[in-house]
Amino acid sequence: MIKPFGNLLLVKEDKVEDRTTSSGIVLMASLSESNLRTGKILDLGNGEHNYKGDLIPINGLNIGDMVYYNQNSGTDIEDTDGEKYLLLNTKSVLAIKG
Repeated sequence: MIKPFGNLLLVKEDKVEDRTTSSGIVLMASLSESNLRTGKILDLGNGEHNYKGDLIPINGLNIGDMVYYNQNSGTDIEDTDGEKYLLLNTKSVLAIKG
C-alpha cells in the first residue's frame, strides 16, 4: 500500500462515466459541465512541520471522507497491484461531500 507523507492524501477517485444525451450524442466525461471530481480518502500523511519544528497534523479530514477537488489537482500514482490512486495536497480539497 502507498503511504502519503506530509500534507498529502491518498485518494481513490470516483469514476466519471460518459453520458449520452436524449438525441444519442455521447458526452465524454472530460467535457462535462463541472471540473470538480470526487474521491474517497484512503490514507492521510502525518501533517507538516512549522518553522519551529512543531508538527501540525491534518485537521478536518478523515479516512473514509468523500472530498471534492479540481480535475487537474494531484498526482496520479499506481500501486504494485496495478490499482490507480491520486496523491492530493490537503490544500487542493475544496469540500467534504456530506
